[in-house]
Amino acid sequence: ALYACIIKATGLSGSLTNFVINALTPEREAIGMVNIEWTDLEGRTWYGHSSDTDVTIAAGKALIDVLNRMEIRRLHQLRIENN
Repeated sequence: ALYACIIKATGLSGSLTNFVINALTPEREAIGMVNIEWTDLEGRTWYGHSSDTDVTIAAGKALIDVLNRMEIRRLHQLRIENN
């Protein structure tokens, strides 16, 4: 549901192709590390990573990491095209 909300709010297109959760610490309040792969409509694969004691939050932040990487790439391409 969280990903559906983020996707709807941002207009992100493509699909989630990999989703992995790992515990970074052994304690009861373990830190979960989420790694995702997102494939856009052009076939490019984007990687997102995040960690939190709440894996739902870590998962959301991992998708936002993908969005940030896409935006950085888009801005970089615009800068190249305008020079």
